[in-house]
Amino acid sequence: MVGEATVTEDGVRQALRLRPHVVVVDGATRERSPFEFARALTSADRRQRLLFVACHDDPSALAITDELAERMWDSGFHGIVDATTDGDQLARAVDQVRLGRRHLPPRPAIEARTPTPGEPAPLTRRERQVLTHIAQGYSTAETGQRLLLSPATVKHHLSAAHRKLGARSRVEAVMFAVTRGVIEVEAADVNARRQVTPPLRSA
Repeated sequence: MVGEATVTEDGVRQALRLRPHVVVVDGATRERSPFEFARALTSADRRQRLLFVACHDDPSALAITDELAERMWDSGFHGIVDATTDGDQLARAVDQVRLGRRHLPPRPAIEARTPTPGEPAPLTRRERQVLTHIAQGYSTAETGQRLLLSPATVKHHLSAAHRKLGARSRVEAVMFAVTRGVIEVEAADVNARRQVTPPLRSA
């Protein structure tokens, strides 16, 4: 540990000055929203890596909800752990985030929540099909050809899936969809796709 600070403007200044490998943010803070802190810090320096420690007012509510995970991604966090995580698990999560990877707890720890009126709907069948093809390595044009859709329509479905999953890129969207069980992609499907892809030829 190289420093400790409250989740305030001083915390942002210290993080920028000390440049830690990972900034671990306690979600139980009452001084300032940890999400506001994350946005302020990543706006000042996009290289900062942040890990969120989720706390709950109700000790029995230990599951990390999809809503919380999506809000965390949108704020600039790179990983999330529950407050009940032990030292070894926390160290592994910190190490993953330090190495540039996203960290999510095991699937059972993430609790799906029924959307309330006004919230984004779950992914549609077509959005899941598009994401599955992208995950298998198909381009936007190839996905359109296989699903009999125009490239513009494929991009529309991808954009909708990004928004619903809280992802900032198609890579994140695929990762979130696979991690949450929204789509299933077998390694054999990806390998087969790679084998039939013609090699690039130099002019």
